[in-house]
Amino acid sequence: MEKDIIMEFVLTEEDYLKYCMYNFHKHMTSFVIFFLIFMVIWMYPDITSWKNEFHFNNAVIMVIVFMWIWYWAFKIVPIFAFKKAFKNNTEIFNRQLTYGFSPESIKGGSRWESGSSNSEFKWEKVVEIVEKNDYFYCYVIRDCAYILPKRAFENDAEISRFRELVKDRIDPKKLKLLK
Repeated sequence: MEKDIIMEFVLTEEDYLKYCMYNFHKHMTSFVIFFLIFMVIWMYPDITSWKNEFHFNNAVIMVIVFMWIWYWAFKIVPIFAFKKAFKNNTEIFNRQLTYGFSPESIKGGSRWESGSSNSEFKWEKVVEIVEKNDYFYCYVIRDCAYILPKRAFENDAEISRFRELVKDRIDPKKLKLLK
């Protein structure tokens, strides 16, 4: 019987920001669709005018407005909001985290100056596991995941063991692994 996979680490601001940006962009598809529909509705009178002329200037303005909103809404504003959340909750983030992964369950714990907490849940409760270049995100509810930095694994063999463990325990439809 192989030993459990154990991770110990401190979640950094960079870890948190990367997770937040991934999660934020993951749910923005509906906004993009809404905005494209808005663009079509806004330009519809020009396209169907009685002269049947399409006003190129309106299209250019709309594209510029869309790009400006896209840049600020999806790149700049979230970074400031997530950094502020991190700085306002330093006790939550700047603490030692320990996770153990066995064939039966996932166990987690954290320690900080004023106390500690522990949790355990079965693999069946996992909603999704996503692998990125530097992280695994283990979603236990739709919008909330355990951030598992790959740097916290002992070595590449442990990462491979973790990948195999989740393949064995999680429905393939819930997995988004790189390899």
